Amino acid sequence: MKRSRVIAEFQKKLKPDGAVFLHHSNLGEYINRVNVQSRLLETRLLKVPKLLGVLKGLGILEEDNWHWRARSMTAKKMAMFAEQHHLQCISQELITWGTKFVLLDCLSTLGPSDSKWSRQNRVIRNYKFMREAERLSYCRVYIDTDVVASALTLNPIDYRPPEC
Repeated sequence: MKRSRVIAEFQKKLKPDGAVFLHHSNLGEYINRVNVQSRLLETRLLKVPKLLGVLKGLGILEEDNWHWRARSMTAKKMAMFAEQHHLQCISQELITWGTKFVLLDCLSTLGPSDSKWSRQNRVIRNYKFMREAERLSYCRVYIDTDVVASALTLNPIDYRPPEC
């Protein structure tokens, strides 16, 4: 299995207390919903005016755009692959990515099972990820690029970015 081989490479390359951060699909967690939605979108039922909008508004349907995510991958599978290769999921944040209700993606942090980071996996289900990202994008307006450029020559401990 290709994904498992990738995780095996991380296990070989990581230093004893190293970590790897991965952004991967979690669509497999919703495979039944995806299949039902696909079948529903093929029916004539949605030809009824405004029905599609109402179903999307209620969260019964999402946009029919799963952003080319792997339907077979989940956060749980990533944790399983890591364990098979003597790695451990330290944290996993399940996030929306262009969806309202489906936690389409996962941000996983892995490390060696015996590293200083070793602990029980912390799984966060973040339904507000896209809203948070949008809000943070407004912070860039407040960051002075000259300050950032000059800070690159400073000791990182001395530099404190401006608050937004």
